[in-house]
Parts: sequence; structure tokens; C-alpha cells
Amino acid sequence: MKKRIVILMVAGSFLLAVACNGKKGGTTPGGNGTGDGTDDGTGGGSVFVKKKEKKLSKKAKKAFKKVEKDVKAILKEAANRGGKWTSSDCEKVADAFDSVARQVSGEKMAVARARFNQGVAYSKCALDSKAKSAYQSALNSVSNYAPAKVNLAELAARGGNHSAAYQTFLQAFLARPQNIDANYNLAVIFERKARKGEPAPEVLKRFWRKLKFESNTSFDIAEAHLRMVLARASAGKDVRSAVLNLKAYTLLSLLYFQQSKKRKHRSKLMLAKLVLKEALKVFKRPMVKDKYCKTPETPTDFDLAAAQLRNLTGLLLLRDKRLVEAMHRFEAALKCDANNIEAHMNRAAIALGFRGYKIAHISFTRVLKQQPKRVDAIVGLGVALRGLASTVAPMRRDGFYKKAAAQYKKALSINPNYGNAIYNLGHLYMDYVNDKDKAERWYKQYLAKPRKYTSRSARKEAKEQISEIAYQRVVEAKMKKMEEDAKRRRNRPRRSPPAMRRP
Repeated sequence: MKKRIVILMVAGSFLLAVACNGKKGGTTPGGNGTGDGTDDGTGGGSVFVKKKEKKLSKKAKKAFKKVEKDVKAILKEAANRGGKWTSSDCEKVADAFDSVARQVSGEKMAVARARFNQGVAYSKCALDSKAKSAYQSALNSVSNYAPAKVNLAELAARGGNHSAAYQTFLQAFLARPQNIDANYNLAVIFERKARKGEPAPEVLKRFWRKLKFESNTSFDIAEAHLRMVLARASAGKDVRSAVLNLKAYTLLSLLYFQQSKKRKHRSKLMLAKLVLKEALKVFKRPMVKDKYCKTPETPTDFDLAAAQLRNLTGLLLLRDKRLVEAMHRFEAALKCDANNIEAHMNRAAIALGFRGYKIAHISFTRVLKQQPKRVDAIVGLGVALRGLASTVAPMRRDGFYKKAAAQYKKALSINPNYGNAIYNLGHLYMDYVNDKDKAERWYKQYLAKPRKYTSRSARKEAKEQISEIAYQRVVEAKMKKMEEDAKRRRNRPRRSPPAMRRP
């Protein structure tokens, strides 16, 4: 089965911080109402000048201070339950910030912060419609409030509306270029665009050129956004900063890794490895050292980022054909996040190569629980079932072969052009079920597909198998003719020998 290069997914960061900012007095995300924790224009040597904001009034500070105590109590109760919020917790926190918004209705920035926190509270329990309404209310108070735009974009992405998500992330970034979440998510989007060869928008090209940063392609734009994240998050000394650093380093390494597959950019593989080394230094920071990967079934934000990093490390080792070490990294990724789809896919691909059909079966099954229509996992499960047939008694093998064929056909029902499923059906009937007629039919169907749905090596193999089937038919026809001739000779009546004449 073809090894699959993984793609990092957009991960939304709905964080609620309740620590009171001593000078500004606001109970806000990251402590300052900006959603990225370092939006003060000073972190990490930012080239941007901070826009002056009106200070909160004494009345607003008092309102935020009052709600802080109640929210901290709820957070403590949630922490005792393993960090999981109940719907009651979300409603209580949201109501508390709704009360603050009503008390400070005359102050636009205070209302925006309160409504934003209200939306974050709803998001903790996946109450997306209520969260969206709260974020919109924040924007009604302050139209360019970047944190609300970022979280609205993340809601759109989670709902599958990627076009709206991109536009909103872009608006959030242009409203406040210091916002780390907007920068990171735009980097994710442009990493994908770079992989597909899609152009970058002129508005971002102009923006980065003003800062003397070369920005001609989507690759350049993604790199610029990631450098902004690293410049700003590196100054932070909390877990959130560590998470952002880890995610940004991992994505930057992936960006270089993807570029290294192009002939003219092969030198970028070394850059990918160097960036990965920098990412590993994050694990030595005091706030996360020995405090991660304890509960893979309910991973923290840092665990999720660590799993992505280890998965990418495995891919780099796979590139160097160090399969055993790569397998260990994919296993390590799953110890941080037991539901990491790409780590499961990569572990299963290597396991199939080593005939570890049971491991592959477990991983593909786990993937399909999360993404039931993922055709490469469906076909992979069919390959694992086909392999498991060799571990049971001969009389039970047909059942495994039937299940494997059912998986391949299921993949084709989802995507009729998925060539890997067609080829595997031919392979199954040719080498395992010994039904040459069906094998030939599936191989011919594979060759009839446009080349973009097939691979050169598989097409060559399919042609060779069709020739082999034709040759076997000729041999069988000759053998059958020989058997018939022999049978006719055996059944021919014998002639009596002529009578002997006496002399």
C-alpha cells in the first residue's frame, strides 16, 4: 500500500484566561483582551507598533474583578474532573460575562472583551450557535476586534466553511497583525496552498513587502506568518506560549519538508531537520517538562502539539528510510494523542510493510471511527484483512477475503475513481481467491481509468498480470486438449491382432 504523507490540520484554540490584568483590570483572553497573550507590541521583538487603547474605567475593572473569583472556582471544579467542562459550567461562566457586558454597556472595549469571553465559555461545551452570537456581539461593539474574528473563523472551519474561515482569518490579521492565532491559522492555510501550487493574494504580498520580507508565493506567505508567531510566542513563559511555539515550529518544519520534495528545493530538507531540533527544545522548558502525554485519550493542547511534532519526526525518518525509528515516533505520537489520525495512518502503512496486519487493522479501525468515509483507510483495512487471512486456518480464509473485497467495494462506492481500491480487487482475485476472470476484469477497469487516478508501477503490474492470465489460459487450453486427446486414445477400441496362419 502506498505510504501517505500527512497533512497538519487547522486546530482551533478556544482559551479562556481569567487572571486579572493588574494595570488594565480586564478579565480577558491572554490577560489583555487580545486572544494571543502577547499582543502588547513588545513580545519577541515585534516590528509592529502597538495601537493605543482606552483604559478600562474603574467601573469596568470592578465588574471584571468581581466575576474573576466566580470563574476561578468553576475552573477549579473542572480541573478536579480532569479539565472537562459540563454544560452547567459553560452556562454559568457565560452568564457571568453576560452580566459584565450589561454593567459596562457604555464602554465598547469592555463590552467586546466580556462578550468574547462569553463566546469562549460557550465554545468550551461546543455550543457553537451561542458562541457565534457572542462573538458577533463583541464585533458589534468593536468592529475590528481580532480575537472574536479569529474564533468566528475557527467556528467556520470546524463547520466545513473553509472559504469563510479564510476570509475571516485574513480580516483578523489585517485588523491586528500581532494576533498570533490569526497568523498561525493563515500559515496553515497557505501551507496547503503552497502544496497545491496555488498563488498568494496580492493584499498579503503587499503587506509583507512593506516589511522587507520576500513574498512572491504561498510558501513565502506561510513562512512569514510562522516567523511572526515564533517571534512573538518565544517571549512567553506559560503553557500557551509553549503550545504555540511547538505548533509553529512543527508547521514550519513541515513547510520545508514539503518543499524539499521538489527537485529545485531539495536543500530545504536540512532546514526542516534544523527547525525540528529547535522544536525539541520546547520540551525542556520548565512549564511543560515531564508534564505532558499522561492521558492520550484526553490530551491537553500541548499533548496534541507534541503528537503532531512526533508524527512529523517519523515522516522525516521515513524519508531517510529509517523505518524502525519512524515507527517508534508514530507510536510516541499516539502516546500523546491516541486519536491522531495521521500517526495511525503512518503506523499502519509501515506495519503492512512488516506484515504487522493486526497493528494495521487496529489503526485503520481507529481512523474510520473518526472519519468513516476516508477511502485510503477503508482500502488499508481491506489490505489488513487480506493479510490476516494468512494467520488463520485455511478453511476460514475465504471469510477474510470476502471482508477485504467488501472494504474495497465500499471505498469505490464513496469514490468510484479511487484506483487503489480497483487495483487491490484485481490483486485479491488474482493471487488469493484464484478467480482469474474477476481479476482480469478489475485489472482492465484499473487500466481504463485516467492516469491521474492510477500509478505507473501499478499500471505496469496490471498489464503484466493480464498477460499472465492470457498465458495461463493458453497453457490451460493446451493441457485440456492434451487430456482430451489422451482420453480419446484410451477409449478407442482396440483392434484384434490378425490370426496366425500355419505354414
